[in-house]
Amino acid sequence: MNACGGVRSQPISGNGGTVDMCLTLVNLAVEAAIQVDLSQVHSAFGLSLISFVSIMGESQEIQLFHGTVGKSCGLKQCVAVPIDAMLHLKFKAGEKGSGNEVVHYCSFNAKLHGCANRQIKLQLACISVKVFGRLLCFEFILYFTV
Repeated sequence: MNACGGVRSQPISGNGGTVDMCLTLVNLAVEAAIQVDLSQVHSAFGLSLISFVSIMGESQEIQLFHGTVGKSCGLKQCVAVPIDAMLHLKFKAGEKGSGNEVVHYCSFNAKLHGCANRQIKLQLACISVKVFGRLLCFEFILYFTV
């Protein structure tokens, strides 16, 4: 297991290849439940959703979704974020085969028992983002793939 500034990584091999699992301890964390609703989808497009959060002074990237969206749908993910830290989300959307991608960023402050939302209107679809915060009253081990 490799240590890198408090973040530890461990490769896990499987039939589909190798995935690096990473973990770190986060004191006084907020569970950020991220809900993304896609509506008014006109045609299939590629969507990538990445979260960024600073843990122990290092920016950590977590891939939350990468795939094709063909109709209105919803996505839900949870990540642990230190209290009062910023959770940054990066959306990349583009029509299949066009080579043109639209990139949109939005940021949320990790607060106790709060809710924040953003609306993103693209030509491809409308994206509604809601982030719900809830205190984790213990040290939380954050797992994510690289």
